Amino acid sequence: RYIGDWSSDVCSSDLHVLLREFNRVLGLHLEGHVVMLPGMMPSWSRGSAAVNLFTKTEQFDHGNWIKTAITVAANTTVAPDGATTAETLTVTSGLHNIRQDVAVLPSTQYTFSWHALRGTMTDLHYAVFNMNALSFIVPDTSYYASTNSSTWSRISVTFTTPVGCTTIRPWMLRDSGVASGTVFLWGAQLEIGGAMNPYVPVG
Repeated sequence: RYIGDWSSDVCSSDLHVLLREFNRVLGLHLEGHVVMLPGMMPSWSRGSAAVNLFTKTEQFDHGNWIKTAITVAANTTVAPDGATTAETLTVTSGLHNIRQDVAVLPSTQYTFSWHALRGTMTDLHYAVFNMNALSFIVPDTSYYASTNSSTWSRISVTFTTPVGCTTIRPWMLRDSGVASGTVFLWGAQLEIGGAMNPYVPVG
């Protein structure tokens, strides 16, 4: 697609793709943070096809996913697509989390989703945090009842970023209060819009 004037020709998903590629080429994707240069985030949005804003969406052992009190064993379990690419996460403290910070548009709806399969954990929580205001957009929420140990479940939550919010921290697993245990995760996705679309892997 031809990209002309930023104010009229680039839709929000195009912008996310350009920013992610720009960060990758310049080596600016550090510690799970998508780096945004000043003046590059507009205040408008025109939605189009889904773009997965996470990186390393099946590689939770990668450094782009920041982990606290969680260890990851890679490619241990058959994933929903039939490949052995799902990962085993082992929690070692009640205060635990796995996260990847992402640049977003303010006042915009997003859908966060991932696939989960029960291990030995007896509770599982997700949350979404506004890194600008240092406040929760989505508070700690249990999704344990939506999972089981025999089939994969795709968990999703839709939320709207507040005014002035340009970076969020979504957690697939956070401070469940369970001091130890395992869970299997695969296929994280963050996309613009209020619908959960088919999963798009990103390396």
